[in-house]
Amino acid sequence: MGTKPNENKLEKIFRDLIGPVPSLYVPPFVRVTNQKVGTKFIVAPRWSDLTGDPPNPQEFWDVLQRLPMRGSLVAISMVSLLVSRRSFDDPIHATFCKDLLTAERLDDLKRFLKKNSHHPDAYNLFTRIGILWLLRLALAVASEGPEKKEPQQILGDLTLMANDYALGIRSDVNRLKDADRLSLLVEMLPTWEVTNPPDLAYGLSSAYRMFQILFDGGDPVVKTLRGKLPIDFASITFDGLLIEDYIGCVFGIYAWLNNLEVSKLLKGEVSLVIDTSGFLSQVNFPKLLFDSFVAARARTVAELKVQVVREPLAGPSDLTARLSSGAFLTDVLALRRFPLCRLDTTHIVCLDAVFLVELLIYGLYWRILDSLAAKKEDGDTFLELWGRLFELYLGEMLTFHYPLSFLSPLKLDLEYTGGQIDALLDLGGDVVIFEFKGSLLKNEAKLSRDTEAFKKEFALKFIENQKGDPKALRQLAAASAAVAEGALTTAAPPKRIFPVVVGYEPCLESFLVNACADDEFQKLLDPRLRQRVRPLTMMSVETFEIAVAYTSAGDISWPDLLERRFDPNDKVVYYSVYQAIYDWRTAGNRDFRRNEFVLQGFDSAMVRVLQKYKGVCA
Repeated sequence: MGTKPNENKLEKIFRDLIGPVPSLYVPPFVRVTNQKVGTKFIVAPRWSDLTGDPPNPQEFWDVLQRLPMRGSLVAISMVSLLVSRRSFDDPIHATFCKDLLTAERLDDLKRFLKKNSHHPDAYNLFTRIGILWLLRLALAVASEGPEKKEPQQILGDLTLMANDYALGIRSDVNRLKDADRLSLLVEMLPTWEVTNPPDLAYGLSSAYRMFQILFDGGDPVVKTLRGKLPIDFASITFDGLLIEDYIGCVFGIYAWLNNLEVSKLLKGEVSLVIDTSGFLSQVNFPKLLFDSFVAARARTVAELKVQVVREPLAGPSDLTARLSSGAFLTDVLALRRFPLCRLDTTHIVCLDAVFLVELLIYGLYWRILDSLAAKKEDGDTFLELWGRLFELYLGEMLTFHYPLSFLSPLKLDLEYTGGQIDALLDLGGDVVIFEFKGSLLKNEAKLSRDTEAFKKEFALKFIENQKGDPKALRQLAAASAAVAEGALTTAAPPKRIFPVVVGYEPCLESFLVNACADDEFQKLLDPRLRQRVRPLTMMSVETFEIAVAYTSAGDISWPDLLERRFDPNDKVVYYSVYQAIYDWRTAGNRDFRRNEFVLQGFDSAMVRVLQKYKGVCA
């Protein structure tokens, strides 16, 4: 049976949120040495690593069919929750190996580690991509008959076998060893996108402010665009809930899950199964609204099975054929849409807490856009509206950190002959130009590992759209030229100009995205300006929110931060701005600095939710 949330602990979670731990699966042929700073490489051990042979398809099928459906979904969901809450080097990963591997497999793992002198930063039995893979395999094949007790080590064997398929097939050394940068980018992108979840506090704060505050603000552009859309944003609901109710519901579930004690979960003393008959009742959340949310975002096992598999699997050969498909390996759309599984009439389990949160951070954007699909003009208008809201949000954030005054280095919404600049920081000899883009890339382009599909979608969103209108990279090339040529007045003729794209799209942080984008940017830039205009920087809004906290406080300057990612040949390195900040912090043993603007926005959202459902101010 599920347990109910404690009101005081729920509020504690509101205050104690921390960000996600970045991690990345890379193909096993990559040789990595130990390092204090730099990208962290987490690799999952495979059945073939430990036994010397790939898993037999019949044996793999048989083990999957031994899994009790309900029990396995709850167990894998618990592992997913714990992995999402702990860092890649947390002792819990060793606990999983000790508890879930047989003595024979554990000995095999020790021998394997001893035999291999070059290790990644961690060998973790469970990775996020592997866990999502396990959930889908269980839904596809596990037994739906009466629950039979199986030793917990069955999950360990199954995980090792699944890792062979999830990690081995896509890591074909011969296919990738001579690949160009763009091919490597699209190869790693699907895994990165799933493995690096958003920070809840940051994501919720930006989504809430854009939907709730700026939508109803006085910006004339927003008012005009809103008036063109066939939507009443004052009363719009999602799954039958107003936006504040939606936040309260998502956050209530997430906070409760993250408040479950790890030791008690591992011992089976508490369960992450939610009893819907009384959940959130202690914080006065209306049961009718909670039931509406569950009805929309939960599916039964049978319903999820159809969503995940689409066509039933008849046996090992069907399973092997499906596992050989790159598209099937990365298709988590069903779990993104329905992160809750209904076990019976009054009990649900959250299969993935990250996807639950993403319903709010990214899901609302896609659902509004999908609702306008019948008329392309409406969809285009919403994208323009969303882009304007994104510009306003980041403009507010920059103003918070660099208050506008006669001496302020910040200039917003600058117009010049032939173009416009979203934001500019005039730092004397250095100028940083920002272009803000609220667009999200389509999942088909990010997850298909199709180079041409990615190139086309990226160009439409960040270079030039179907109408021929310039987008971020073209706009920055023109703006950089305008600043260099004095078309925009600066405090002094700049020696260096830094063009920066800040996007709502999280995959701008993925391996090689910025490097490949700079290749395109250089084609658009006047060659005579390449000494003064530095390489292109791309970052996600979350990384920008982190960076501006350090730069505005004087911990590091924008030029110093951005230059850290350019090699001696003025090429952008493969890793992200987020990684550069992490390395700088680690090398200097610096504390993490939160963005006060974001935290105030988060507090404001939570206060409104708490006032509404508890009648008190946090």
